[in-house]
Amino acid sequence: MSTGLKAQIEMEKGVQLATDLRAHLEGVDVFGGSDDPGVDFGPWNIAEAQRPLARIECRTAGQVSTALKIAADHDVPVSVCGGREDAFARNSRAGFLVVDLRHMDNVIYDAVTRAARIGGGVTTSRLLGRLSSDIVTPTTCNANVGLIGAATGGATVY
Repeated sequence: MSTGLKAQIEMEKGVQLATDLRAHLEGVDVFGGSDDPGVDFGPWNIAEAQRPLARIECRTAGQVSTALKIAADHDVPVSVCGGREDAFARNSRAGFLVVDLRHMDNVIYDAVTRAARIGGGVTTSRLLGRLSSDIVTPTTCNANVGLIGAATGGATVY
C-alpha cells in the first residue's frame, strides 16, 4: 500500500471517529482528520511530531468514559494528554485517539486531612499553587507537566 493511500485511509478513519464522538458528546471540542489545529507540545519534545486520528478535550469523567467506549468500538488505541509536556510524545501519537484532560484541572484541598484530590489535567504549577507552603508532595521539575502522566510514566492504552 502506498504511503499516500495509507495516509488517506488514516485521515478518513480519523474523520469517522471524530464524527462519532461529536454525535455522542454534544458540546465537547472534538478534532479529527485535517480539522485539528494541534496542540503546542513545546520545543523540548525530542520525538517527531505526530498527528493523532482524533483528539477530544474532555471536561468530565463521563465524557472520558464515553470517548473510551467509542474508541474501543472503532478499534482505536488511546493516548491520554494530562498536561502539555512529554519529551517522548506519548500524549499525542499517530493512529490514536488523544483524550485531552487539560480542562479537568480541578484541585480540591482539605486543610484538615492535608489531602488533595486532583483532576486528570492538573499540572505541577496548578497543584503547588493550591497547597500551603508547608505541604510536601512529589511533583516534577517542570511546572507544565501533568501530574497524572508523570505519576504513571505516561499513559497509553492499547
